[in-house]
Amino acid sequence: MKKRQKIWIVVLLTLLAAAAVFFALFGSGGKDDAPQTGNLIVNGDFALTTDGEPDGWQTGAWVTSAGASYLEAVTLEDGTTAALVENAAANDARFEQTIAVRENATYRLTARVMAEGCGDGTKGANVSFSGIYGTSRDLHDTNGQWETLTLYGRTGKGQKEITVMARLGGYGAENTGKAWFTDVSLEQVETVPVGETVLDLATPAPSKKTDAGAPKTAKERSIPLLIGAACVYMALAALLVRGLTGKKLNARAGLAVLLLAALIVRVLLAFTVEGYGVDMGCFGAWAGKMADGGPANFYEAGYFCDYPPAYMLVLWLLGLLGRALGLGTGSMAFQGLMKLVPIACDLALAAVCFKWAEKKLGEGAALAVAVLLALNPAFVVTSSCWGQIDSVLALLLVLMLLYARAGRWAIAIPIFALAVLAKPQAGLLAPLGVAALMKEARLGERRGKSIGLGLLGGVAATLIVVLPFAWGENIFTWLVDKYAATLSGYPHATLSTGNLMFLLGGNWVDESTALIGSITYGQIGLVLMALSFAAGVAVYAVGRGRSRLFLSAALTMQLVFALGTKMHERYILPALALLFFAFVETGDIRLLISAVLASAASAVNIGVVLAFDYLIAPNTGLGYALGAVQLAAAALTAYTAVRLLMGARPMTLPERRVEPEKTADADDGAPTCAAEKRERDELLHPQDYRMHLRGRDFAIVGALTLAYSVAAFWHLGATKAPQTGYVSTAAGETVVLDLGENQEDFHLYYYGGISDTQFTVATSVDGESYGAETGAFFDRGECFKWLALREPTYDADGVVAGASGGMLTLNGRYIRLTFDGAGSALWEVAAVDGNGRVIPVQAISASGAVEGRAADPNVLIDEQDTVPEKPTYENSMYFDEIYHARTGYEHAHSLHTYETTHPPLGKVFMSWCIDLMGMTPFAWRFAGTLTGILMIPAIYLLAMQLIKRTRWAALSALLLTADCMHFTQTRIATIDSFPVLFMMVMFLFMARWMQMSFYHQKLWKTLVPLFFSGVFMGLAIASKWIGCYGAVGLAGLFFSRFITLYKQSVYAERHRDEDPAFARAADGFAKKGAATLAACVVFFVIVPIVIYCLSYIPYLSAYGEVKLNLKTLERIWNAQVTMFEYHKNLVATHYFSSPWYEWPLIVKPMWYYSAAFPAMGKASTIMAFGNPAVWWTGLVAILFVLGYSAYRNALPMLRVTRGRDDAYDRAMPVIAVGFLSAYLPWVLVSRLTFIYHYFASVPFIILATAQGLRYLERRNRALSHALTAVLVVAAVALFIAFYPYASGLEVSREWLARMNWFKNWMWY
Repeated sequence: MKKRQKIWIVVLLTLLAAAAVFFALFGSGGKDDAPQTGNLIVNGDFALTTDGEPDGWQTGAWVTSAGASYLEAVTLEDGTTAALVENAAANDARFEQTIAVRENATYRLTARVMAEGCGDGTKGANVSFSGIYGTSRDLHDTNGQWETLTLYGRTGKGQKEITVMARLGGYGAENTGKAWFTDVSLEQVETVPVGETVLDLATPAPSKKTDAGAPKTAKERSIPLLIGAACVYMALAALLVRGLTGKKLNARAGLAVLLLAALIVRVLLAFTVEGYGVDMGCFGAWAGKMADGGPANFYEAGYFCDYPPAYMLVLWLLGLLGRALGLGTGSMAFQGLMKLVPIACDLALAAVCFKWAEKKLGEGAALAVAVLLALNPAFVVTSSCWGQIDSVLALLLVLMLLYARAGRWAIAIPIFALAVLAKPQAGLLAPLGVAALMKEARLGERRGKSIGLGLLGGVAATLIVVLPFAWGENIFTWLVDKYAATLSGYPHATLSTGNLMFLLGGNWVDESTALIGSITYGQIGLVLMALSFAAGVAVYAVGRGRSRLFLSAALTMQLVFALGTKMHERYILPALALLFFAFVETGDIRLLISAVLASAASAVNIGVVLAFDYLIAPNTGLGYALGAVQLAAAALTAYTAVRLLMGARPMTLPERRVEPEKTADADDGAPTCAAEKRERDELLHPQDYRMHLRGRDFAIVGALTLAYSVAAFWHLGATKAPQTGYVSTAAGETVVLDLGENQEDFHLYYYGGISDTQFTVATSVDGESYGAETGAFFDRGECFKWLALREPTYDADGVVAGASGGMLTLNGRYIRLTFDGAGSALWEVAAVDGNGRVIPVQAISASGAVEGRAADPNVLIDEQDTVPEKPTYENSMYFDEIYHARTGYEHAHSLHTYETTHPPLGKVFMSWCIDLMGMTPFAWRFAGTLTGILMIPAIYLLAMQLIKRTRWAALSALLLTADCMHFTQTRIATIDSFPVLFMMVMFLFMARWMQMSFYHQKLWKTLVPLFFSGVFMGLAIASKWIGCYGAVGLAGLFFSRFITLYKQSVYAERHRDEDPAFARAADGFAKKGAATLAACVVFFVIVPIVIYCLSYIPYLSAYGEVKLNLKTLERIWNAQVTMFEYHKNLVATHYFSSPWYEWPLIVKPMWYYSAAFPAMGKASTIMAFGNPAVWWTGLVAILFVLGYSAYRNALPMLRVTRGRDDAYDRAMPVIAVGFLSAYLPWVLVSRLTFIYHYFASVPFIILATAQGLRYLERRNRALSHALTAVLVVAAVALFIAFYPYASGLEVSREWLARMNWFKNWMWY
């Protein structure tokens, strides 16, 4: 590209950025609307209440712990209604109300307030606006009198709403006491009295509120987006390391383009994404106060500012600039202006790192590291979105260390002083600084002189910065008081930060809380922080000269963040910058990996707090995951530092291989890398694709399958149930059952089909005079269940909506059932005594039916042998069986189906069993249970195909046999078991094909496993769309193998004269490769489509005879559209829902069933969850497999590592791809999810466990076998222990409580 063209591209990008910023600043807004009149507050006197809560108001508090504050509507003795805010502990608690307002308008907020016992020296009772730093005057104790508080504010351009607050306390100024508020008023005014302050209320126009049926908000989607960005960043790092091998390029031009692109991205985010409200409010207020009065009286008594003075000077300039531009300090434009400072520091960090790395590592490495810094999502979110200044501190520390590393202490020390005066966190490097200065002072007089000048410069810098703020004060004590107040402001173990303290349960827990005995979080954190300082000092002290200064600083900051207390999520940013510089300093790739991992985790952590304000439920599981990643990254840094201290060479990347120029006599027959060695070996020696099954394999898999079959079918469900029933034809239709004689203390059981209406029950002694009617709970969701008459609950319309309590006790001879309308499908009714025995019905009659349509009432009592002792899961549907098993019944009888949100094949399998065995619990659960049984030999065969060792195949089958999720999920009549089995089998056949080669086997033989893989892929997709996820994995495996075959043909062509096998391969690829691709179009496209369409035959039969025509295809297509729209627009909440990142840890099991009538002291429940021994071990194993596969397979493809060809490791990529294809798509799913969605991933974590132990076996056979034995014993023992939870077995509540390991973990 010519130089002139490059210049024009840069100019064009600059103009686009300017246009984007201009549009963000000025592109919206319209004319002011007519003034609003009257009080805009709803229920300003708090007279209207619901359940003690004032209508129209919401509550909020800084400390949300139970008992910290009490907020309620009260009526005082004189009849005044008011809102009471009582802070039992120091808190900022308030009532809030959001009001629609006009843009560019002035408003007056007033309230009558009474305060009692509010502490002096901090914020008392006041009124204020949310997101704006500034309140009315505050009250501490009014001696029982009401006082009026007034506050004025002006909205900004485009502003549509504001939130008013009646509060006790303030940001950073929590208080105790009581405050009463009444007559709260918000009015638009045209004028403001002289002397009154008008707050700038400008905020960006809020997004539209959504109702319960609307798609998820941006906040709700932020977690998958943040995690996606973190994953993209890590992938970018993996790709960029190719540039770390010294490739020559025009790096400076690349740096210019990079910085421009990074600037554009940051500026667009800065002016369009609202910053963190509290921080932006404080910065804006401080900038305005500095602009108004300068530094002289800034830190006046009672004014909150927890930042040191250095950055206040920057805000002073920004405040003056904002005034000159006419920007309100609370406006979005001024937020963007403030964000430009940390943005500039972000880019400066990248530029400085490039400059230094260029000298030490070369241009390619320098540009790659600059990219990772410039596009680092943690820095982007913090500077451009949040608006915080941690990158300012990071830049100052980097510059300080660069000058210190060069021995220029006269510059380094003053910079450090500025850093400490900007943010106190810079002081974390003080111990390292003291050690460095002591080491320097011993090295000679000249260095001591430089240190002396630096110390003088540091004192001068401190005086220059501090004196304008503290003129006339004792500067030393002034600074000590300021820093002491700042450091004591957040006395918590951790504050929404994923680190060790989070993992120990310290999130928002006071650091004085005891953790181990009487040892508190704060004490443990203090010890760990001291050890962190010692580690950093040791690394520097042992190193030669100043060669490890960045490593020492990075290690100190990272360990303090990962292990210490009082950490905010953003405090790691300086450590991240230092890690990148430590990589440049040492050249050790492990430090870069640590930096990338910590950056990705930090980006998610910071973004979640920005979106949700806290990292608490429902995102607690994410906090644990982030804490684990941060600890792993810190451990990697510490390990690397120790290895380097011990004299080990840095782990560096291999140089990029350069092909030598061929000569006539060159000998290029020998392979030059592991990949070529494998290509050559496979061309000469075919892989062994056979399983080599022997008698012991059949014996093992047979025994496990038989044992599991017995457990699975035992108490699976009743083999008999009512098959016919009575259907009402009119409202008021009655059926009377005569028991022959008067009966006392009996219960009524009833069993229904698919019903549209309900009925009531009444009893009589004489058949003439009946007691009160009792509504029977009986709706569409209660189909194919035995129910007992219980006390009904009613909805707002008076319709029975549920039942509660125990069975109702009835008395009388006659039982009258009165139907609410036509369509009530009641299949069987029984009177049961207290011992569960059926009382025979002597006669039955019906009346009120539509003439000619009346059903025979005897069908209500013709199957009394099916009446159970009591209703349980064994004789009734539970959980989603009411959808899927019901659909199986509808398919079996060619009825229109109710559930159409999933493909039909799994429900078709259920319908076949119902056809064979009747509509019984055993029948509708049989297909899924049989599928679960078949998974045992399926995983055994898959393990044998991949690992080819009986030991590990047996372990895989046993772990699946002992998994609670597998047991529970295949015994319930839902569709999840079918696609899981089919996905296992389709990967089995694909793995078999990958071990074959059309260079060695006949082409038709290689196509056989592809055909079966395609068939089972079609079966999986036709059962549930998660089969599509697996199909993506299949495609990845197929094309990776096909590309390998192509590369073999290329190698064979280059070496065709060396062996006839090479010539055959070179000549045969084109024909055989084309035939394989053509066959795959049939196997993986046409065959699955045919299977999918055929699965709709039962669905279509409800419309009449099924014919192959356009109408049939249209109905199938419309069903897909309906399914897609349902899942796309699904918005719902559920107590037992859980996000994808909680599943491997079993954070929230899924509750399916709880017995309504257990025996005294006992309970019966069914939960979907994993066996902890299987899942937690599998989590470690799959992380190992993923990492190892990337290291041995993905990175060599990018020529990042040399790679190694090892037949023992070839199973890992297949396992990794299988797991990722089943699990990774859920990361992008924004709809409601549950732990059972992890089921398809479970076989792959089990295979990963077997493969990991096999890998260990080659290195330490005894340890591998010992761990295997422990795992087997633990898995079997825990399956037995958790069996009641997985099966519904009725056991003592004490046993269930004992196995409920965590608070609110299990449900019974």
